[in-house]
Formats: sequence, structure tokens, C-alpha cells
Amino acid sequence: MSSAAPSDRERDWSLPGEPASIARARRAVVDTCVEWGYGVCEDAELIASELVTNALRHGRLESALASTAPGEIGLRMTDVRPGLRIEVVDGYSMPPVEVPGREDAEGGYGLMIVGRLAAWGWSPTATGKVVWAELRLQAS
Repeated sequence: MSSAAPSDRERDWSLPGEPASIARARRAVVDTCVEWGYGVCEDAELIASELVTNALRHGRLESALASTAPGEIGLRMTDVRPGLRIEVVDGYSMPPVEVPGREDAEGGYGLMIVGRLAAWGWSPTATGKVVWAELRLQAS
């Protein structure tokens, strides 16, 4: 989505593989959006929350199958003017899959929500994958 080169405004966080990391990611993104002049930026907050939740939820499944403990999750946010790129890096090789949600399901809508708010994709890494989303914003 972005053809502009990333600016020098980039933040990286390392989050433990635990549910409390979802709130930490949300707070980090909101604080950074405000610092960078985008205001509270609820869409970026929601995207970070969904991507970190997916990394935790599906990473735990893969860890359970492999009998290993879930690892850390990386969160990166880059100002790609006129918007933001949010990346979540995890150590799990399974690609993200957008599945149609069911009315009776509690979850399954995360990537659909992300797709409504931003362009997204993923790439494998040597130790897992990175899932990214880019959204356009107006400075406040």
C-alpha cells in the first residue's frame, strides 16, 4: 500500500507470549500514535490487538502440538506517511488465514476486521513469520 520510504519514526517492542501482551500492544500503539501527531488512532490500536491476539492464539496451538512453550512476539510500528505500518513477528510457521466467521463463533473475525481497516499480508521468516498491516491516516 505504501510506496513511500519509511521515515525515521519507528518503534519496536518485544512482548511475552501471554494474554497481558494484548493490552501492552494496544497501549504502545496508542501512545505512539499520539506522540507522532495522529491522535488516539483507534484503528491502529484495533489492528495491533487483533494481530497480537492471533499470534498468541495460534502460536499456542502450534506450541501445544510441538510441546514447546510459546515465545516472544515482536511488535513494530513505522510511520510511512501518510499512515502507519504495524508488524507482528512470531516464531510460529503457520500462515495467517482469513476464514469466514460464523454467527455462533466467539472468534474468527480478526483478519476480516484487519482487512476492512487496512491492507495486510504476511511473509515467512527464518524462525516464523511476520504479519503486517498498513493503514492511511491523517495527522490530527
